[in-house]
Amino acid sequence: MSERLSQQEAHEFLLLTQKFTRQTVQPAMSAEFSDGDLSKIPKILEQADETGLLASSENTYGIWGKDLDENPELSLQMLAHLAESCAGTAACFHFRGLAENAAALLNTEIRNGVLALQESFGLPFAGHLKNLQAENPIKWETRLTQEDGKWILNGGKQFVYLLPGTEEFFILAQKEEQWIWLKIPLQTPGILRTAAEPRSGLRACKVEHFQFDHIPLHDDNILAAVNATEILQIILIKNWLGLSAIALGTARGALNSAKTYTQQRYQGGSLIKEHDAVRGLLAGAEANIQTIEALLNSRAQISKETLKEVRKAAMCKWQAMELSSSAVTDALQTMGGYGYMEDYGMEKRLRDTTVLKSMAGSPLYLKRLISELDEDL
Repeated sequence: MSERLSQQEAHEFLLLTQKFTRQTVQPAMSAEFSDGDLSKIPKILEQADETGLLASSENTYGIWGKDLDENPELSLQMLAHLAESCAGTAACFHFRGLAENAAALLNTEIRNGVLALQESFGLPFAGHLKNLQAENPIKWETRLTQEDGKWILNGGKQFVYLLPGTEEFFILAQKEEQWIWLKIPLQTPGILRTAAEPRSGLRACKVEHFQFDHIPLHDDNILAAVNATEILQIILIKNWLGLSAIALGTARGALNSAKTYTQQRYQGGSLIKEHDAVRGLLAGAEANIQTIEALLNSRAQISKETLKEVRKAAMCKWQAMELSSSAVTDALQTMGGYGYMEDYGMEKRLRDTTVLKSMAGSPLYLKRLISELDEDL
């Protein structure tokens, strides 16, 4: 079991993240491109791997790495720092880290992996999180069956976020009436992959839909996890908290840009930061950011992976996205019409926070899940 890092060690990781963001991520966010120079993303990830910030079987102290399990707040803080410059880049770190964390929980390794959880109807409902024999009539589409002594996979996964160099992915499937985790090479013959385009935000990550039509699998694709549901709960909690941290960083970056702009622009003979309307917008954005920070601080210590914790994480994700969207909108409005121009990078933050709000559980899904879990706890 990993040991909790000292305060000094955690501080050193944050300083490393800030330096990496400033020297490697920020230069790629050129105003020449609406989403930064996306051709540099593979190099950024390669350098992050060398630096130790990107989790892998070797970099166990990268974001969501297994040796940071006792310091979940550190992964969240690192994601927020990265997202101040680019939410899409931070999402790449987040998704890779989640896959590595899942690999540790499943006692296996994964090569440049990602997770593929979402069915066509969305993420698991409350009943699915407890067992597969729930009253909810919706059946889990992705199923593993045995035919003539061979394992056959059917179904599909929607909105799979892929990083450059992705080689394998984890999926959750139904085997009879039990959850089962599978590890599958991305290039497995017969998998139909469709790009989810066009997209408005988080363009640093590719997004695809997968379809499995009678795909034969081997025994080594099937991971023997007796606690598959608990692992799913852990992954959902960390996913929602990580996305909330990215939303926090996006809002911080927007506020910093707005403050810089309002300290340089004049209107009516005075800096626009002196105008009451602008002051109100900046104050509103800062208040929303402070509230997100408080939410994350209250949830950062994952004491026990239970349905109560899942419910709290869902609340955090729902509220953090609403607050981040409001903060980014207020920051954008301080720039007037310029806020919608690609040159200032603010419209990118608005697009990114809009995508963050809907991904890995829309507000409607989260509200439903929160309500359903309340009935059972």
